[in-house]
Amino acid sequence: MNSEMKYDSRMKINMTEKTSVEKTWKAYLNKIEPADRTAMELAKKRWNSVAKPIGSLGILEEDIIKIAGIRGNASGMKLDRSALAVMCADHGVVAEGVSQTSKDVTRIVAENFTKGETSTSKMCRVSGTDLYPVDMGMDCEPTGQKEPDMHRILDRKVARGSGNIAREPAMSRTGCLQALLSGIDLAFRLKEMGYEILAAGEMGIGNTTPAAAMSAVLTGLPPEEATGRGAGLSDAGLEKKKKAVEMAVSRFYEKYPEYRNGTKEQYESWIKKSIRPEMYAEVIAANGEFPGAYMTTSDGRLGVARLQFGNVVLLPQNAAGSGDNAFKVVHGTNAAPPHTYIASYLWTQFGFKADALIHFGTHGSLEFTPRKQVALCSNDWSDRLVGALPHFYIYSIGNVGEGMIAKRRSYAGLQSYLTPPFMESSVRTIYRELTEAVKTYNNLLPADGQAVLSTGNKDALNRASLAVKKLTVKLGIHRELELDSLLTVPYAEEDIQRIENFAEELANEKITGQLYTMGIPYEPIRITSSVYAMATEPIAYSLLALDKLRNRADGQVEKHRTLFTQRYLEPARDLVTRLLADPSLASDELICRITGITSDELAKAHEINKSRNTSQGMMAMMMALAEEAPAEAKTHADMSSGIMQADQSGCSKRNSISGSMKEKMKEIAKGMNPEKAMELAKKMGASPEALKKMETGMYKSRAVGMNTLAKDTVTMKTTSRGKREKADSDKFGGMEAMMKAMMSKKKEYSKEEMNFALAVVEVERTLKNVGNYKSALLESPERELTSMVNALNGGYTQPSPGGDPIANPNTLPTGRNLFAINAEETPSESAWEKGKQLADNTIEMYRRRHNDSVPRKVSYTLWSGEFIETGGATIAQVLYMLGVEPVRDTFGRVTDLRLIPSAELGRPRIDVVVQTSGQLRDIAASRLFLINRAVEMAANAREDQFENQVAAGVVEAERVLIEKGLTPKEAREMSTFRVFGGVNGNYGTGIQSMVQSGDRWESEKEIADVYLNNMGAFYGSEKNWETVRQFALEAALTRTDAVIQPRQSNTWGALSLDHVYEFMGGMNLAVRNVTGKDPDAYLSDYRNRNNARMQEVKEAIGIESRTTIFNPAYIKEKMKGEAGAANTFAEIVQNTYGWNVMKPQAVDKEMWNEIYDVYVKDKFNLGVQDYFEKQNPAALEEMTAVMMETIRKGMWQASGQQIADIAKLHTDLVNKYKPSCSGFVCDNAKLRQFIASKTDAQTASRYKENISQIREVAASKEQKGMVMKKEEMNTVGTEQQTNTVSNTVVCVVVVAAVLVLIVLVRCRRKKMQE
Repeated sequence: MNSEMKYDSRMKINMTEKTSVEKTWKAYLNKIEPADRTAMELAKKRWNSVAKPIGSLGILEEDIIKIAGIRGNASGMKLDRSALAVMCADHGVVAEGVSQTSKDVTRIVAENFTKGETSTSKMCRVSGTDLYPVDMGMDCEPTGQKEPDMHRILDRKVARGSGNIAREPAMSRTGCLQALLSGIDLAFRLKEMGYEILAAGEMGIGNTTPAAAMSAVLTGLPPEEATGRGAGLSDAGLEKKKKAVEMAVSRFYEKYPEYRNGTKEQYESWIKKSIRPEMYAEVIAANGEFPGAYMTTSDGRLGVARLQFGNVVLLPQNAAGSGDNAFKVVHGTNAAPPHTYIASYLWTQFGFKADALIHFGTHGSLEFTPRKQVALCSNDWSDRLVGALPHFYIYSIGNVGEGMIAKRRSYAGLQSYLTPPFMESSVRTIYRELTEAVKTYNNLLPADGQAVLSTGNKDALNRASLAVKKLTVKLGIHRELELDSLLTVPYAEEDIQRIENFAEELANEKITGQLYTMGIPYEPIRITSSVYAMATEPIAYSLLALDKLRNRADGQVEKHRTLFTQRYLEPARDLVTRLLADPSLASDELICRITGITSDELAKAHEINKSRNTSQGMMAMMMALAEEAPAEAKTHADMSSGIMQADQSGCSKRNSISGSMKEKMKEIAKGMNPEKAMELAKKMGASPEALKKMETGMYKSRAVGMNTLAKDTVTMKTTSRGKREKADSDKFGGMEAMMKAMMSKKKEYSKEEMNFALAVVEVERTLKNVGNYKSALLESPERELTSMVNALNGGYTQPSPGGDPIANPNTLPTGRNLFAINAEETPSESAWEKGKQLADNTIEMYRRRHNDSVPRKVSYTLWSGEFIETGGATIAQVLYMLGVEPVRDTFGRVTDLRLIPSAELGRPRIDVVVQTSGQLRDIAASRLFLINRAVEMAANAREDQFENQVAAGVVEAERVLIEKGLTPKEAREMSTFRVFGGVNGNYGTGIQSMVQSGDRWESEKEIADVYLNNMGAFYGSEKNWETVRQFALEAALTRTDAVIQPRQSNTWGALSLDHVYEFMGGMNLAVRNVTGKDPDAYLSDYRNRNNARMQEVKEAIGIESRTTIFNPAYIKEKMKGEAGAANTFAEIVQNTYGWNVMKPQAVDKEMWNEIYDVYVKDKFNLGVQDYFEKQNPAALEEMTAVMMETIRKGMWQASGQQIADIAKLHTDLVNKYKPSCSGFVCDNAKLRQFIASKTDAQTASRYKENISQIREVAASKEQKGMVMKKEEMNTVGTEQQTNTVSNTVVCVVVVAAVLVLIVLVRCRRKKMQE
């Protein structure tokens, strides 16, 4: 009996019943139950309580635990009686000479069992085990013995020997089932005889030959590898045995070709089950006939790379395309995927017969395969490749935007996991001298309202300013803030204020710690530092907001971040420290004391906040009724119920409903018990006044109800219709009041009252959650694993918003299913307010930099992550720039727009142009239509008091298009096009690989042209969706003065995420080439939900670089990690190069000097080179290659010594560890020549040889299609993106694509549980 099955006497089926063998077999299978897990746990607990080292008896302990599960009882376990049944049979393949003896020996050995003359018999005697020889198929006359007897051979004969598998089937299916059923029946018989443990074995001459054949078929091993020598077989006999196995396997595959691993027949049998003929025709057109060019064997089969561990298989996700454009390979092309990519998924479904599929990593390529983005069908690749498999995707909480694609395009249930922990930058000491100098300067400033300084004081102030300037220039901060460095001219007060705030921001910046490993908790110190990062600023900014409302905070606090730190941030941190030590301190009394309010004011804040978050009208009724649903119909309680939810204000408020809906609700209310109505009204947020009226109405109805009902018919007939309605109204007085409460407009609060409530509730929520944050961070790793196992068991995975826990604490705990938002409700009301504020900040910043002029046109990048996490705040910025506001319908959806009157707007309407990511395009198409409609409304606005920049932009675009050769009609239609994205549904700009291949372009215009081509699809209307019109994007970019990129996560920045330079930098480059002017570049910084702001990108890069790659604390923290952590440094250096190409003004040469000092010369004596060589030499190879390319392209004027040092380090690494063959290391012929020219001849020769070997190695037949293309020194022209990625560097791409692993559980486990 299977040790995982629980025995049940009811399983025994009467073999004498006149049922077919098949039905009997299925009846047995349906009776099988899983082992009793409770009994197993009790047995395990008992074992562990015994005075011995836990687990010291190894597999013996495991077996006893399994036996407890089989028996269903962990107590009173006895195994006194044991039996061994030896199944004896002959194998026809003996005729092929595969054994040392003849088949007669089988019978002789069986008879010896009955005499106790075998080694097995002796072992049984020693152990007290009874031995029963069983004739299952010996080639002799049956004994006729039907009942078990140790001294006679038991007759269970199915046939006289099996067939010769080299030439015929061993037995029929019916015969096989009969043998299995005989064994089952024997097991039951022995159980009835009182045996408590049963062992089974088999014996028969030639038995290892069919076993080898079965192994070859089941494992896919070649027959010669699956065949062993056996007992005493000669070399000649072994060859015969191998031949017999090969014949058997070949004969099997001839009859069942679909079972042969990697064959065309097997592959095409799977194709027929899943892939439509026209789709497979595309595969052949793109990749050739089976097996294609990749992962093929010498005999023409197709490989599926995998590591198998029983029921679990790990597969690398093969490249979904081929070529050197890694971004496009992962994010999809329009071409059908290669055979090997398809085969890995179909093997999972039909070869391995998996029960579940898990993708690891953010992210793979499955969800980016071609065809539709929504409403998938059998024509879509992701639908076909996943099939009906339950699919789970393990995703970081910080990447909800891309997670939604995995849900939408591959039916994935997401399982969230933590971001890296957060920590303080620890750089305050580096800038302490500067901070003290600024403090000295500030102390010399006149106080507010004080007279002008005397001459002496002015001189002192100037000296203090020059002291600040000297330190600022020494530290290089003047470059990030674009201030002058002339040490004889003092900085102005405004300049020093910017320096002060920059230094303070550096000190308070939150950075990520070592990479998170799923299932392993943060270090205790990192849990604490993460809680500080989550809790300190919400408290500080909320207390500042309260002081501003009370006029207690002077203007100096907002001007000087050091004052904010002293007065608010540091006290808030101290408070968090106390609460970490004792969370119970977070009482209402503490909240009132900290916020300086009374308990009544706290109650009022609660009332206002409840009103703000309470739905009204139809939605309120629906939500309240949902609360009355039966328990079994309610959703599961949220795991994060222990955390008071942070207000993200993503939900719109529903304040009114249509007349028809009101009538419908009245009908519902008439049939409702008054007390029920009262309860419902409370849930719907009815005001205290309305509730009081309802209560009065209910008392009234009780008093008059009986009289009303007792009126006789005559009275009823004589009353007027109006009186009858009045009686009904009295009868249902409570319901009428409820309906009035529901339909009436909720109480209005002033803006000051709303801000007061928001600040108080934020303080309360944060204080009461400090302990919960710590617990959630500590428990999340375990929850992640538990949730994954629960999901595999078919359990419910609870929902969760996305975002890093600083920006949104509601993402904790992890191990939940990420969700997005309703795009139709965006921008939410809070997002609209935030967007207005940031749009005004943008205009203000631009005015400061450009002599009080406003930008004529602003370019915005829309990303799905920001859209989901902020509720559409960047879209709100776009609309407000245009002078248009959203209009909401009954359910809070933004379905219309209103032109804000010019007088109300108080400024010119500013033109916009929008580039959307593929992810945002796919989830919020209606918002893109809304934006372009807003452009048209703004362009047609009349009677504006200010110059209409939108109208002017439309005129200019039309002029440019006509100059380009378009007809006036075409130009007029396209002149309002403002929303663009990737052509052919692409997800990226397609310029990253080009940027990093510096030998393939000479001027930035070549990159700009590719960008304009690849991002030139119009997405602003349903009619022209994805239309590509030549010059449309170029015309839209005219007059652009600023580009803006959202940043909503604390886990990445402009340097650490390549997509920022790709999108924002790409737009910046395109604008510069269209207008001839480098635009301003700002980040919309949403990371602090209490202090959203705009930041100049050069300043942001300065903050990030100083607190990360140039910060010894950050470097040491990352060095705790392994290869992945080492690669983090390489990625930042790559992205620095990207920014240098896209916006040279953003990256100064001094930044490259610092990279050289820290990573080549080990400025901080951290042992960085040893770390890279131990963990990831390829990362340092990449960094040094990027540095050399920056020099070669003339973007960094490095000294001769710097060049020599970098070249030496790079070539030494290549010669010692071999080339990593990234784009910089291997694929840039001009760079390789440049590097070789900067080192000695011997080193250069070895370097060239190593590079050449890995590039020129010829693939064997088993490596067909894996040869790298020989590269010439010629400059390749501008890269033109095509639907099919070129067939180069495939092996590198395949390795790079090993981001996704699959965990699968065989279906027999599922069957056991059915």
